[in-house]
Amino acid sequence: MVEDVLGESRVEGVKIRDIKTGELSIITCDGLFVAIGHQPNTKIFERQIALDEKGYIISQGTKTSVNGVFVAGDVRDYRYRQAVTAAGEGCKAAMDAIAYLEEQKEVTVSAQETNLA
Repeated sequence: MVEDVLGESRVEGVKIRDIKTGELSIITCDGLFVAIGHQPNTKIFERQIALDEKGYIISQGTKTSVNGVFVAGDVRDYRYRQAVTAAGEGCKAAMDAIAYLEEQKEVTVSAQETNLA
């Protein structure tokens, strides 16, 4: 656990406490990345889309348990849950959604052609 950030005008280190032993030590470093924890904001989808026990949306790639509904980013992935991952996955989900809509368009056109024949 971080006890203190060391340095006057920039980060020069951190003082940490071992939460098991209580021992204090110092790590010299130039920066600090703070993770505050994460709870996916998926409650709105309960009973609509399959969620795992932690509340993340279950998917295969970007496809969810609902046909035509795609997922990306922090609500899908508890391991990498970073903004860059979310942005990349948003692009993948958008591309999958476009492909899905194109397929639906082809099915509709095919069905219309069959009805005209």
